[in-house]
Amino acid sequence: MVTGNESDDGSTAQVSAQLGEWLGMPHVMNVTRLESDGSNIAVTAKQDGGSIDYEIGLPAVIGVTRKVNKPRLVNIMGILKAKQKPFNVFTANDIEPDPNFVGLKGSPTQPGGIASPEMGRKSELIEGTPEEIAKRIVDELYKAGIK
Repeated sequence: MVTGNESDDGSTAQVSAQLGEWLGMPHVMNVTRLESDGSNIAVTAKQDGGSIDYEIGLPAVIGVTRKVNKPRLVNIMGILKAKQKPFNVFTANDIEPDPNFVGLKGSPTQPGGIASPEMGRKSELIEGTPEEIAKRIVDELYKAGIK
């Protein structure tokens, strides 16, 4: 099973690992290259400071990055043919899942609280000639311990 490495909504990069765990399958994320012989898959996974090569038995869950593929350019005939093809959109109502496993309620990752920091700042209008203003700013910086 091939999934995207992360979703556009939260970008938590957990879907492929969670699927692998729930299905009891090996799983690898951050995959930038993959090759299969039908029973095994060879992948390269991006890691901090480099990459690691793995060979995994199938079935497996693979989370791929954008680097895994170079998209082909589509010609005008391909675009016109695509308009003729059916496009089906399925919702949760179409598959009738257990509501305990759908949406925020069913998500194994729950967001934490959000707090807004105090953003008040002290300000003062400094008036005078440019030289007087500059001297006052330098004096205030020295008072604050900035040298």
